[in-house]
Amino acid sequence: MSDFWTWFIENDTNLLLYINGTGSERMDAFWLLVTGRWTWMPLYGFLLWWVWKKSGRRGLVGVLVLLAIGLVLSDAGSVWVFKNTIKRLRPCHVEELQEVLRLPAGCGGLYGFISSHAANSFMLAGMFSALVFRRNKLLPLLLVVWATFVSYSRMYLGVHYPTDVLFGAVYGGSIGLFLGLRGRHLINL
Repeated sequence: MSDFWTWFIENDTNLLLYINGTGSERMDAFWLLVTGRWTWMPLYGFLLWWVWKKSGRRGLVGVLVLLAIGLVLSDAGSVWVFKNTIKRLRPCHVEELQEVLRLPAGCGGLYGFISSHAANSFMLAGMFSALVFRRNKLLPLLLVVWATFVSYSRMYLGVHYPTDVLFGAVYGGSIGLFLGLRGRHLINL
């Protein structure tokens, strides 16, 4: 392996160990809540309700179609295009790290590049940000903060390297922005 890749992987691991090492039992419950898929259902429900109030049934159907396309691309894409192709082990499956990582949520699947949580949350943030930015500057900021929290939780819990999260965020955010910009003329928010 080249010196650059050795340095890169070493620093990726060191940053993960630092983030994961800042954890405590008291904070674990918070980050487990943040990473939970069901935790955010009220947010999703609110966003859909808001779309319906602002642009009616046609707008809601349009957003639901965009969401379906976006989630297939970000969620299935993160698994089939990246995880099952690159096959980078999650840090919690790396033998040298198993004794030093805190794993309050267990480990998860075998492969971790890229983070599906990061891809999905940034896809949603990117799509809704593109759809509403002209009329609402606060909602995009709040959604990016939310997606960042979800992504950070994956490192805190020891199930993803920082690069897994970073590339997942870029991948999902790009999909979301693309769909949101393409769908903006169809959905009047």
